[in-house]
Amino acid sequence: MPETQVGRVLAIALKPGPREPMKSVQRATAIEGGGLEGDIGDGAKSCIHLLASRHWQETVRSLGTVLLWQTSFANVLVEADTLANLVGKTVRLGGATLQVTSVAHPHPGLDEIRPGLCQILRDSGRAGVLGHAVRGGLFSVGDALISQA
Repeated sequence: MPETQVGRVLAIALKPGPREPMKSVQRATAIEGGGLEGDIGDGAKSCIHLLASRHWQETVRSLGTVLLWQTSFANVLVEADTLANLVGKTVRLGGATLQVTSVAHPHPGLDEIRPGLCQILRDSGRAGVLGHAVRGGLFSVGDALISQA
């Protein structure tokens, strides 16, 4: 199966609970069939939210403000122009394998942080992508994001 590097992990964040701030970490463990260990709802129905760094930079620039990437509630910031082309594909992230299932929809609470943020992410398609682990494993900041198909 041909493999292509599509990006590199710049940062990782977990949301430990409702109304709790995102917590930056250097590594995370993907749970087979679900999301990330230590992330809110880390069970089998959870997902992993990946965000392209260029999309986030374009978003904050268009708002004329400075916002940390964790504001998006994404789990993984990837050095990439876009990730939307990964929907329906399998990717490897360190020791984990993910199935990218859909484009992410922005969290409605984003407008509480910055009015208009939710709409601009939705309208521009810059909210990132969602996936779940088909093979659990550890990944770290600096790991390559590899498309496997």
